[in-house]
Amino acid sequence: ACAPQEGLRGTCQATLERAIVKSVEQAFAASSEVHGEAFRRVDIALGSPINTELSTKERLDAVRAGALDTGIEELAYQYARYMTICSSRAGTQPPNLQGIWASGLKCAWNGDYHININLQMNYWGVQTGNLADFHGPFFDLFEGMLPSGKRLAREMFDCRGFFASVATDPYMQ
Repeated sequence: ACAPQEGLRGTCQATLERAIVKSVEQAFAASSEVHGEAFRRVDIALGSPINTELSTKERLDAVRAGALDTGIEELAYQYARYMTICSSRAGTQPPNLQGIWASGLKCAWNGDYHININLQMNYWGVQTGNLADFHGPFFDLFEGMLPSGKRLAREMFDCRGFFASVATDPYMQ
């Protein structure tokens, strides 16, 4: 009964062992190379930003007050792409409502996946942002839900097909 846990423990241990042999500089360089390749796939230029010496918060406040700053729109677009690049790699779980940045074991919304629209919103820009290869964890989650979803449709509604409630978890239940 513990085999899946043991396998996970072994996977984690192997990952840690590979990581600790690298210096911080080596780890940063490797991460930058991988992120950079994906990030450089799209360049966006909507116009001239206003004073770029202002902080992001000051720029957002100015936009809220009516200023035009197409640079902040470019920044938001690229930030969304960056979050996808960071949190949706092949073989990983898709980002939940907090992405990969949830702090601790008890986080808002139980750290689950709200499949009503919230999870889908994490992936809205994937195709148009030239990040199609980052879509896999999203599809893997839904494919993983198929067995329990088919069982639920049969047991709860006596019908063929698939049923899922508004939320699921990494165990796809």
